[in-house]
Amino acid sequence: MIELNIDRAIRDFAKFIDISWAHVVTLIPQDSLISQTQFIDDWLQANWEMLVENRILEPNDYLEVYGFGADFQGSSSRVSSIKALPNCSVTIWRPEEPKNLDLLTDRLVHIENLEFRELTSFKDGYHAKEPPFDCALFEDIHQNEFLFSLSNISFILKKQSNLRPL
Repeated sequence: MIELNIDRAIRDFAKFIDISWAHVVTLIPQDSLISQTQFIDDWLQANWEMLVENRILEPNDYLEVYGFGADFQGSSSRVSSIKALPNCSVTIWRPEEPKNLDLLTDRLVHIENLEFRELTSFKDGYHAKEPPFDCALFEDIHQNEFLFSLSNISFILKKQSNLRPL
């Protein structure tokens, strides 16, 4: 049974990483062979699977990896269910407006067929992986990036097989 919707789950996740960020970066081993970026990406993916994916999806349903995913499993970007392939994705939703303000270009862009990548902040005209996580980074099929304020969007879940909202 789905416990809550994807929009609420992602907003809860944003709050979690906002609150946890300062502490997590102090836990990165200084003598580690992995970089700070790799450590953070692994931590984000693990928590994405536990706090978002496992809370909203039915068994045998899996989301696209969060951001760059995890690197410590070798051939998989996932932390758990390493052989699982994504069959669900997250996209943007604004039924009243087919366009939204892209913070990267300061222009209204069509929001159709954009896939969620990660939560970020907006600093100096670009997205940054640091608090506050009050923006969402999306990509189109050509890997063009679009950044939207969380206050202006909603998230929906789509099954990749039929691309209809769940």
